[in-house]
Amino acid sequence: MKKKPSKLKSTKDRVIKYCILCSSKIKVILYTDRSYVGGYYFGKIPMSTKKEWARVMKLGTRKSKIGSLDIQVLKEDPKPYKYFEYWECLKCCTDAI
Repeated sequence: MKKKPSKLKSTKDRVIKYCILCSSKIKVILYTDRSYVGGYYFGKIPMSTKKEWARVMKLGTRKSKIGSLDIQVLKEDPKPYKYFEYWECLKCCTDAI
């Protein structure tokens, strides 16, 4: 006989993150099904060194067309040395909307 999956989420971890705009603490509860409660997560931001940016700028840019706009785009993306997680608190997220 097959067991029915439980509708209750089990807690995996509780972590404290910081809002990237106002630096307030955000208490985040992580669940085993990879969902979370508390704060808003917008992904990871790559961080590159000034030396890496200088190397990429030496390579130059190329023209790219997006719709009717012609824009300059780097020929190569800078290699990041680490990533920051972008979290916002409820107040900052609702103020932006």
